[in-house]
Amino acid sequence: MLSKLSLKILYTLSTTVSISLWLVVFNILLILGGSCLLSIMIGASFSVVSKKKSVKKTLAFSKFTLKNAVVIVILVAASVLVFSLSQLIARFSLLFLSPTLATLLLFILTIAGLLGGIIFLTFSNIYVVKTNTMIYAIKKSISLTKHTYLESLTLILFFFILYTLVSLLLPLVPKIIIDLVQAALLFPYFILVLTRFVSTFDHDLRTS
Repeated sequence: MLSKLSLKILYTLSTTVSISLWLVVFNILLILGGSCLLSIMIGASFSVVSKKKSVKKTLAFSKFTLKNAVVIVILVAASVLVFSLSQLIARFSLLFLSPTLATLLLFILTIAGLLGGIIFLTFSNIYVVKTNTMIYAIKKSISLTKHTYLESLTLILFFFILYTLVSLLLPLVPKIIIDLVQAALLFPYFILVLTRFVSTFDHDLRTS
């Protein structure tokens, strides 16, 4: 829906500068809006985990919007770096490998980058809300993932498969329903599970 709104606005713009400016503004607003909702979701999840529910206190977690936005940008940048390096190496390998083997190499490198790098940032946003930091939050996420790598991997794979299965219903169910299920049900539940995971395995950060 947001992308369609952005396209409608783009169609009203006529210069390259105005189009570029709108794309920058739209993406910044998208990141900030998503970060605000994510912060509130994490706050609500901690409230559920600690069994101390308070709407006012939960909404107050929106104060972590900027810090979570920076972490989101870091996550996106790290993911783009992994994919870009994988594609670069795979393209170079075409000089001495067949296209099939080069594609296989791309797949292996991408998976290796995700499982050997990006996965360690999984809990960064959770720690931002709990510790009110960014760098320390990332360090705590890396540390927790190191000590619970198999559990973290299993958790991520479970939700990845769940998202994929829901997406496969697209030919049978309207896309808007699929989007609502993923955004309004699966993603909040994923955040709740991540929050409970942190509270369970990181004894220094159990909710009070």
